[in-house]
Amino acid sequence: MAFEVKVAAKAAIEIDEAIEWYFKISPKLALDLFDKYAFARKAIELIPLQFQELQGGYRKVVLDRFPYKVIFKVVKPEQALILAFAHHKQRNYWRRR
Repeated sequence: MAFEVKVAAKAAIEIDEAIEWYFKISPKLALDLFDKYAFARKAIELIPLQFQELQGGYRKVVLDRFPYKVIFKVVKPEQALILAFAHHKQRNYWRRR
């Protein structure tokens, strides 16, 4: 059975801002970033425990081609919460969420 995946409000803003930034460079790049995020979200939905576990029970999905990772946590049986869409240069700010 697939996990339910929810997105925290701050993570949704980060996703939108990253896609908007890439859209200014190239609409094709923005679409590719969105596709990579959608693929990561689907992977979390299907098999969330396959991803590297970080300290505190967080997990991360590193996106292909883009310097971003999706940070999430399994918060209930069969439910995951995406807490951040973090650029690789940003370090652990999402732990306060």
